[in-house]
Amino acid sequence: MEEDAVLIPGDLELHGVAPDPDDDAIVSCAIEGDADYIVSGDTHLLGLGEYEGVRIVEPAEFVRVLAERGQPAS
Repeated sequence: MEEDAVLIPGDLELHGVAPDPDDDAIVSCAIEGDADYIVSGDTHLLGLGEYEGVRIVEPAEFVRVLAERGQPAS
């Protein structure tokens, strides 16, 4: 997995994005890293649904997305 990881410097700090302030760091990382998805079971994050083009989905939904793209879930 390390060979597929992208390290993000953490320069972007969003505030007031998520209902739970601790989740702002997750959203900031996703935006800074140009992510397409945040995969989470956190209800506060899931409640956002999407932020600046980053979709926030449950793991089961992400597995479906991967299946649709013909990619393995693991």
